Amino acid sequence: MCAGFRVLDLRSAPRGAGETFEFGYLADWEEWVMANGDAEAAADIRDRTDTHRTEYLRHWRPFLGFAYLTLGRP
Repeated sequence: MCAGFRVLDLRSAPRGAGETFEFGYLADWEEWVMANGDAEAAADIRDRTDTHRTEYLRHWRPFLGFAYLTLGRP
């Protein structure tokens, strides 16, 4: 592998792990918008969050998978 890493272990994550990651990421932004709704950036962040969620649900979800790799480098 490039950078000299070797795969020591590889595990597929269950589908729920991907959703936990995606919706946890989006929840951080949603909570920020709720707490800072009057901020100049709030409308842009709200739109980007909505777009990301829609794209994930319509396009990425059926194909996106997660794996956990343990890497080592001699």
